[in-house]
Amino acid sequence: MLSEHSEVCDVIISGKQYDLIIGPVADDTVLPTIQAFVIGQFTVEAAIIGLKTSKLFDQHCLTTEKAISMLNFKESFVIKGEN
Repeated sequence: MLSEHSEVCDVIISGKQYDLIIGPVADDTVLPTIQAFVIGQFTVEAAIIGLKTSKLFDQHCLTTEKAISMLNFKESFVIKGEN
């Protein structure tokens, strides 16, 4: 079973442009796995195994002006610190 992580690999391989990408955050713990996949050192299956060893959190990435133009401001608030 390849899971949703194979979709991330498909996006990387295809080079297609998307307005919005929702997927796991590529932080310092997963970056070596993604880099190894991109340069051909890891297969899709090996990359998925590497990604599954990390706790992944989803992010929303708006990649075009079209996607950004669809945002609507709703509200703001101030968070006060311990200063």
